[in-house]
Amino acid sequence: MIKVRLKRLLAAQGKTYYWLSQQTDVDHTVYLRLGKGQTESVMFRAMEGACIALGCTPNDLFEFVPGLISKPKAEKASKKRGKK
Repeated sequence: MIKVRLKRLLAAQGKTYYWLSQQTDVDHTVYLRLGKGQTESVMFRAMEGACIALGCTPNDLFEFVPGLISKPKAEKASKKRGKK
């Protein structure tokens, strides 16, 4: 599983998703969804912009956790509706 550390990086620097979007010209909702783990893909433009603005590398933005597998989106949705 890949864990996103964007929220933690922003907090450590006293920055917001809105600030990051202003620095990168990427809509703040892209970063908001990424920070909340509500996305299954990442635009390279957004990732590169975040790295430049925050003075970090992709390794700082993401953490690989071996052994944990992300559940497919369809499976998550069916659980919310109470189906197996």
